[in-house]
Amino acid sequence: MWKKLWIVSTAVGALETAKAAYTPVIHSRQTSNTSTISWAACPDDNSTQCAFFDVPMDYTSPNSTSTVSIFLRKYSATAPVEQQLGSILVNPGGPGGSGSAAVAVLGPRLSTMVDGRYDIIGAVNLTGPPTACHDTEYKQGAPFPHVGGAAETAHVAKLSAIQSSHRAACIENGNYEMLRNSGTVAVVKDMERIVEALGEDGLNYLGYSYGTILGATFAAMRPNLVKRMVLDGVSDAEAYFDGVLEWGRKGIQETPKTLAGFISTCIDAGPTQCALASTKDNKTETVEGLAKRLDVLYTKLGKEPLVVGDSLTGPGIIEAQHVQTIIFSMMYNPRFWSMLTQGLAVLEQGDGRDVYAVINSLVYGAVPEPYNQNVFNRSMQKIDGVSREAMYPVMCGDSPRLNITVEEYADYFREMGKISPMGEQWALLMGGCREWPFRAAETYTGPWTVEKGLNKTRFPILFVSLDADPVTPLASAVKMSRGFGSESGSLLIQQGFGHPSYAHPSLCTIKHVGDYFVNGTVPKNGTHCTPEPGFIYPTNNTQSKRSMLSERDKGLLEAVEEIGRTDSPKRSGAYGEAYGAPKRFRTPAVLVEQPLVVGDSPTGPGIIQAHNVQYMIFALMYFPNTWSALAQALLNLEQGNGQDYYPLLVNGILYGTLPKPYTQNVFNRSMQVYPSNTRESQYPIMCGDSPQLNITIKGYADYFREMGELGPMGEQIALIIGACRGWSFRATERYTGPWTVEKGLNKTRFPILIVNLDADPVTPLPAAVKMS
Repeated sequence: MWKKLWIVSTAVGALETAKAAYTPVIHSRQTSNTSTISWAACPDDNSTQCAFFDVPMDYTSPNSTSTVSIFLRKYSATAPVEQQLGSILVNPGGPGGSGSAAVAVLGPRLSTMVDGRYDIIGAVNLTGPPTACHDTEYKQGAPFPHVGGAAETAHVAKLSAIQSSHRAACIENGNYEMLRNSGTVAVVKDMERIVEALGEDGLNYLGYSYGTILGATFAAMRPNLVKRMVLDGVSDAEAYFDGVLEWGRKGIQETPKTLAGFISTCIDAGPTQCALASTKDNKTETVEGLAKRLDVLYTKLGKEPLVVGDSLTGPGIIEAQHVQTIIFSMMYNPRFWSMLTQGLAVLEQGDGRDVYAVINSLVYGAVPEPYNQNVFNRSMQKIDGVSREAMYPVMCGDSPRLNITVEEYADYFREMGKISPMGEQWALLMGGCREWPFRAAETYTGPWTVEKGLNKTRFPILFVSLDADPVTPLASAVKMSRGFGSESGSLLIQQGFGHPSYAHPSLCTIKHVGDYFVNGTVPKNGTHCTPEPGFIYPTNNTQSKRSMLSERDKGLLEAVEEIGRTDSPKRSGAYGEAYGAPKRFRTPAVLVEQPLVVGDSPTGPGIIQAHNVQYMIFALMYFPNTWSALAQALLNLEQGNGQDYYPLLVNGILYGTLPKPYTQNVFNRSMQVYPSNTRESQYPIMCGDSPQLNITIKGYADYFREMGELGPMGEQIALIIGACRGWSFRATERYTGPWTVEKGLNKTRFPILIVNLDADPVTPLPAAVKMS
């Protein structure tokens, strides 16, 4: 699964390439009977072993007796015992990415890379107490993407309020001690305890993306324990601890380069392999032409979203930000670029059926992880494969408190959007830390360079970086390797696109990593590798060349490709902050400016906006017997308490998918109700009976404003009426009159009794008077 880790860079300078390879130092495995960890076959996968290992909850409080139970999973070494070299701890990224899942799914492949000489160990998932802020999983709801134009402050204000709901839930329900003791420094100390419990004399470590921050922090704090350490997809650890906004800025500096690679490789592959490589008149496309087409697609969908009538996951719309999310996600793994071009090609033609299903998975989807990737099933919602429950306590807790106004947040969106078309998606993730209230008990503030006091590591670290990584640019790897100095680090640079190096496989890189772990051979600083040809757009020639490889090389290449294949695109979402709603008088007008944050409710966290209150009032105008309860609800909302009303206001009335009782919904045609009629039965009649409603978006917006001026609830009626916009099915027969005796209406056989209240919210007395 892709681990999009929030990454930073610095300017790329000239690389030190003169240093010779380090002299190999081989450390034999210590006897296993020194281990104090009790392993047993994992209940979900008996090819791996599992264990729990207790460590202190708070390392800053020596007298505390509270502990954390870390869940460990091991894929055992396959080499003969006398050839085994110990254990490698693996961190796939995140923060919060599951090393346990990585071992369960990829243990055999990782073992292949090191000739089966090491046990492969990962953690996270069963570790407890949990960092979850919800007592039941379903309360989390679906991830909230930002909607509308990020350049518009009003949209960012709404997003910020939505993100606040998770922070409020953590304040109300979270385990305070766990939330403040989940930072990187605490994990470094956990790793030290694990190494000691394994009975080994130092740490062997493989870290990707955020895992490079964890590894670098360990090396800075415990340099004497570094036996072997490979950091792949290198993030700027110093910038990470200094603040997430600057970290975010630097992290996407090479996203445009990766996107340019996506475009150029498509043109090079040609129309037979890339669906975007030809123009509408079947001429060969150019790099400039394809870049312009993507800009046109963004602009078009930004002005008017593409309507999808049906798809594998139902109807919906595709907006510009959805396309940006898909493209950004797939920049991580060029394996999917051919598929991406096919999706963009049909979107250009106005067909979003197949793409919308992908959008539902990436942006909105709530798809449970396989059991071995989510043992406790703590959170189905993932942010790029990482539960927000695990990510924010680490990422936000490690950095200084992010106190920025909504206006400053909007400015950050605009700034990031200028760096890259996908920059707004990155800003969305960084903003999840806005006013996160839990600071890590300990953070590492340096030094990060030898010149400032960083100590030499026991064995040199191997830094690995692609030269076109969308979120951990080469400049970050250059900075980190230089900071540790020539005696403590060496940088291997691989040509290629994606994140990290396994995204664009190279036998050269794989072999260097394997030799480093197995033989202690450190590549010369500045060593360059190239990816295997034909990986992005395979040809018959690609297969022919592969057939000529040795069996060992085939096995290595297949292992790394399998890792990349498993690291598939993930959805993006955003949650993140809020102390809860201020206790002050609220009216719908106030809620327009600042929605009410609900940290927890029977159906999960969220926000209550002005239109939610308007709709509740409008719906209950039908039933005076509910007005006493309505008055009490409004009083509570005025006081900033939305917990009891969110299920009704939002999940029930507005978004609810609650099945009707059998007697009310015999065919179970649609669970969606507005508020009691299914759209499946309402629209064919209401819209089919009326003339075609052909109005522009501007005309529709004018109608909303006009209806809003007639009454506070007018916009809700406009919403229902506007559903007929563009409805293409006219009723076979419609009655067009006459409607009065004077115009020819005939006398009925028996008089009609017309009954009407004199204060009906939707069928006013004048209508009854007119009809009678």
